[in-house]
Amino acid sequence: MDQQERINDIKEYLYSSMTDSTWKKELRWFFYDKPIENIIKFLDNQYNTGYKWNPKPEKIFEAFNYNNYDNLKVVIINSEPSSNYLISRGLSFSLSESKSIKPYFYKEFLKSAQLLNPSKTEINFDDWCNQGALLLNLSLTSTHKSRNKYIDLWKPFREYLFDNLKDKNLVYIFVGKSIWEYSTELDSDNIFKVTNPSSLRHTNNKNWSDQSIFIEVNNKLKQLNKDEIKW
Repeated sequence: MDQQERINDIKEYLYSSMTDSTWKKELRWFFYDKPIENIIKFLDNQYNTGYKWNPKPEKIFEAFNYNNYDNLKVVIINSEPSSNYLISRGLSFSLSESKSIKPYFYKEFLKSAQLLNPSKTEINFDDWCNQGALLLNLSLTSTHKSRNKYIDLWKPFREYLFDNLKDKNLVYIFVGKSIWEYSTELDSDNIFKVTNPSSLRHTNNKNWSDQSIFIEVNNKLKQLNKDEIKW
């Protein structure tokens, strides 16, 4: 099998890995365009030269399997999947088959949710997604050899996605200063930029400076005449 045949097979496999019919419909044309072939070819060449990338192929578009395009309200954006192949997922902030949340994110997201509901004892990303949140990574792949190596590689996909979403009047949250600059890729007035909760590990601060983010997002959703998220 030559590389073009392999690329075509991978392209079909990636498309079939998406299980939500509404997202498959909206993203379908990207899989027939040249940029996706360029992305796959680059990753294929990387793999063949020793750059093992993450997550597993069937999890690259995993973020689109946990919600419905028609009900989307909020897009929460992180940089890239975990670089650990064994626990890497396509759902941002998440780890492994157990659907666990990265510890620092879990701790601070829970505190933020408790500002709205003091009796809350846990958070669940499935619940967020069911209410209309998309947990997206700027780069759908990562490698342990270099942080954020593939963000520019996935820019054509983001352009396609954000153009598709521009008329839905969504709320966007960019988590981490290192990715704030990419907010300019969006044509939206509903953008929040917050620091990365994991940065607390390197400071003496005990509380996340952006702990009120879920209150702010829900206020914005009300302004947009959308139902609030029960974080």
